[in-house]
Amino acid sequence: MSKLFKISALLLIIAMLLSCFVACSDTSGEDGSAAPSDSETERETVEVPSFEETGLLALFANGEYTLKVIRSEYADSTDTDAYAALRDALKRKTKANPAMATDFVAASEEKYDGPAILVGDTNYEESKTINEKLKNNEYAAKLVGNKYVIAYKCPEGFDAILRKIRAKLNSADVSLITIDESWNFEGTLEDISYVPDIAGGWDESFDGGQSSTYCIKEESNLEEYEAYLEVLAENGFEHHSGSRIADCAFDLLYTDKTIAYLMYFSDTKLLKLSMDSRKVFSLPTLEKDNVYEKVNDATITQVGLGDSINNGMLYISKMSDGSFIIIDGGVSSGYIYDSLVKLAGREDDIRVAAWLITHHHQDHAEGFKKTSEKYADKLIVEKIIHCQPRATQLEPGEGSDYEQVKNRIVDGIKNFKKTNPDLEQIKAHPGMEIYIRDAKITVIATIDTVEPKIISNVNNASMVFRMEVGEKSIIFLGDSEQMQTKPMYKAFGEEYFRCDALQLAHHGYGNTNTGNDSHVINVASKATVAFCPVSTYHLTADGANVLGMPQNFVFFRNPDVTVHFGGEDNVTLDLYTLEQRGERWEPKG
Repeated sequence: MSKLFKISALLLIIAMLLSCFVACSDTSGEDGSAAPSDSETERETVEVPSFEETGLLALFANGEYTLKVIRSEYADSTDTDAYAALRDALKRKTKANPAMATDFVAASEEKYDGPAILVGDTNYEESKTINEKLKNNEYAAKLVGNKYVIAYKCPEGFDAILRKIRAKLNSADVSLITIDESWNFEGTLEDISYVPDIAGGWDESFDGGQSSTYCIKEESNLEEYEAYLEVLAENGFEHHSGSRIADCAFDLLYTDKTIAYLMYFSDTKLLKLSMDSRKVFSLPTLEKDNVYEKVNDATITQVGLGDSINNGMLYISKMSDGSFIIIDGGVSSGYIYDSLVKLAGREDDIRVAAWLITHHHQDHAEGFKKTSEKYADKLIVEKIIHCQPRATQLEPGEGSDYEQVKNRIVDGIKNFKKTNPDLEQIKAHPGMEIYIRDAKITVIATIDTVEPKIISNVNNASMVFRMEVGEKSIIFLGDSEQMQTKPMYKAFGEEYFRCDALQLAHHGYGNTNTGNDSHVINVASKATVAFCPVSTYHLTADGANVLGMPQNFVFFRNPDVTVHFGGEDNVTLDLYTLEQRGERWEPKG
């Protein structure tokens, strides 16, 4: 009996366990249908609010986007960068790619009028309404109907909006993200000065690179130029300096935040304005502030950089107070430092009053960067003077390594600032006058000369300038080529290019009747001294093929011109007489 009882009890326990198991595994609902799984419960759909009824613009619901992100078909780099940054922020939150589009409408299609985020200067009226009201240092993001408009005039404006959008996304429930009036933002960038409008409005306004805003007015004249000078003054800009070359006009004004450089080119009737941040750039030295004590004679040395045409160009002027002006630098730091040591007579505390960089190609600016890496603690550098093009101004082939080549200058400045915290940058513009010890530097051409054209070669963004010392003047052409040479010659006229000495453009290349037209400046200069930053090897039959210079070059055949070639050795001239000082001496590198 007891055995039977035990078996019955065991069977009862098994039955109870089976009943419990069946109950736990039953997936049917009360009506017999399958009950939802946990994953299906998580994917339960949410109701997408109607904008017309709720005023809420649905951005993301039920695992997908409910609107498009739209930019202009003709977006500039600022807008395309903003467009990409917004996409990345949305994807980071939702783990999904938003629907991206441009405002292009084919002839056979109707314009999209559904819910959208409009980025930058699109052709939608909602964008136009807000963008037209913004000043260059303002930004706004606003819900307008079923469009969320993001408007700004510079990258910093978009960055301010994006920070606020990210904060809204971080606090949102990913199952349903909506945009309401709490997403409306507007503000003013304190570090960027307002650009006052000009009568009739600017024809073009864009990011000028190097923390600058650039504006262009077409079909302008000197009367409008003078009137705008008054507008700047009325807006708190103080006049610093100015110059007039032929019928062209140039003036620098400033506030505590911004340098406003105004330019008028009579040949093209273009009025141009560059607004440069004083957080980055300094004012050029005025004549009254250029105080120094004479302790030696002033000289200029053309440094020989070897036979290779790729070694570049380097000029070192020793001013009468013992400081130096360096022009470019070639590809090596050794030539720069060793020449400075010989000229200064010491290895440390060598004062560089100014370093001028004509353009950022390797054979002109790499030596600057390498010197900053190896010898920054040996030098006291006061000023760097340069003007580089923006990335969007270069054709694809020339712009493909823009960041890399630009950083020759950017990184060099950063390195020098570690040991020279008071180092100043001056952004050069045509007509600008800068006083440095014995020398008066007048900038003749920069990228401003060809702005807003797209350039295929950075050579056409060379900083061309005149150095005047006493009664002598030297014009440095950098690597300026036809696209830049022609307009500056046309704008200023033949007489303006008269000088005592001339640095031949692009290492002498094209200084012929059929070259890059720099020969017109060579002839106009009537110079008796020429600097050709290349070895005489390139005047031989073999070298001519490398450099592309035939033997009948116009300038070198002038018996009244003394041509100093760089390459094998260094030559030093007196800056006040342009006569050779001592024997040519061997460079070290």
